[in-house]
Order: sequence, then structure tokens, then C-alpha cells
Amino acid sequence: KATLLRREPDQDHTAANAMRIVKNGETVAGDFMYVRRASREVGFIKVRHLEQQCGNSFLVRNDDNSTTTLIRKQPTEVLGEANTVGYAAEGEMLTGEWVFVRHKDERRGGYIKFAHLRAKADDEDDPAVRLAAFDGASMAQRWAVLDAVHDGAWLRRAPNSDRSERNLLGLVPNGTVVAGEFVHVRRAGGEAGFARFRDLEQLSPKAWRVRTSKGALAKIELRREPRESEARAVGESVAMTVPAGEQLTGEYVFVTTGRKVGFVKRNYLTGLSTKPSAEASTTSGSRSSTAERALVVS
Repeated sequence: KATLLRREPDQDHTAANAMRIVKNGETVAGDFMYVRRASREVGFIKVRHLEQQCGNSFLVRNDDNSTTTLIRKQPTEVLGEANTVGYAAEGEMLTGEWVFVRHKDERRGGYIKFAHLRAKADDEDDPAVRLAAFDGASMAQRWAVLDAVHDGAWLRRAPNSDRSERNLLGLVPNGTVVAGEFVHVRRAGGEAGFARFRDLEQLSPKAWRVRTSKGALAKIELRREPRESEARAVGESVAMTVPAGEQLTGEYVFVTTGRKVGFVKRNYLTGLSTKPSAEASTTSGSRSSTAERALVVS
């Protein structure tokens, strides 16, 4: 059996709306459900913030214990007024049927009915998990490249906007899974370095705050290079420490494609679920708030 991947979230199953047939057992990636409010406003909410009641009815149950949940205009991690419909109150009833997902063989995302998807079990084979365990990172974050306007995102040699041949390493196609743990950030005083993604809370496309959530450290290490270091005790890899709550700026994440390493803009990366290493499971209970779920068509 199989289900249809659609261009638009509606019942139209004609060739104009059909992207491909997805067989049962295939894996797709997605975290946003297309929902409608009682006021008839429509938008996208992360599935983890929704509790199914019956059929297409869902109750807002924020997974982060917030009293409101962001409804986005587009199914992306981009924050800001341009991508905000409004905020749903805790306990608000919504209707929804379609989840925005990406298929590895499609450049752009599409829609599959929520009823035809199930969460992927942790022990199911996933080549991307092996890709994520690179460079000694204790909890490598996986990302899917997604630029809603273009066919992919530029991989850069340095974390800046230089688009010369000297800095551009190539275009990473939409749907490609990459792995990267470090964000290039800058302090208000101009000092720059690399911070672990899991130690940051994103406030806007270029603004970050050192995490102050329960269990977070009072300060984090800002590294000279985007990597863990065996010489950490000597302090050779640590440029400085930054206290919790301090705001930083930055827009580039250091990633590997499996063949190349470089920097990609955070706006063009959608977080996938992280699978911590043995070290991380004993030292950190944190999980990215932008983690996207792997789903199996059923």
C-alpha cells in the first residue's frame, strides 16, 4: 500500500497536486501540521504541541509548558513577524489533517495526511544518524537543508556573506541531511567564536541567547574552532566563557555533508531529531526545541 504526497494540503488527488506516491514503510521528515482555528485563521504548528482528540480535532498542549504556541505562516523554523500568524492559547481547539514533510527524492516539501504517518522508532536504521556522529561532537545536531525559494543553500568556506568563488564551496540541494553542532556567534563587544547549538536559544534569525533553562550551566565555552578538543583541560580550544542569559549574534552553522565541511545559514536548516552519544546521555538531558521528527508512512 501507499499514500500520496501532495503539493497543497487539500483532497485534490489530480496530477496537478500529486508530487509522488510514497510507499508504506518509507521515511519522511516533518514537524509542522497545517491547522485551522475557529476564527478561520490558518497556519502551521509543530506536531509536538498538539494532542489529537478525535478525527481531525487537536488540542493545543505546548510541549515546552508555554501558555501560548506560535502559529507560523510557513512550515519553517524562521522566526519573526513575517512568519507569524498569531499565537494559540493553551487548550485551544484546532482542526488539522495535513503534515508538511520532505521526501529524500524531492527538492521541495509536500503534504501527507496525519493519519498515514507514525513516529519512527529510535532503533530503526537511519543512515543519517551515522553521518551525525562526526568530529567528536558529544551530541551532533542533524539538519535538513530547505530553502523555500531556491533549490538549495550555499556551503561556505567562512561564516560570512562573501559569495565569491573563493568562499562558496558548492550548493547543497534541498532535502540533503547534514550534521553540525556549532554556531558561529559574536558578542556585543565584537569577540567571536563557536558555541554549541544546544547551549543557545534562538530569538530571531540572527539573535541568540545563552540558555538559562533548568539544568543549563551558568556559563558556556566559546570555542576558537567549531570542534570538540581533546586538549580542553589545557584551554587551547576555548577562547572565552560566556554567562547564561547573554545575547549573541550569528547566522552560520558549521556542518558536514559527509564529503565536505563548511558553513550554511541557519535560516536554511531545519532541525532533525538528535540522537545523543553515550557521553551525552550521561552529561546532558537537553534537546533542541527545533528538533524535527522522522516519520514513517503507514
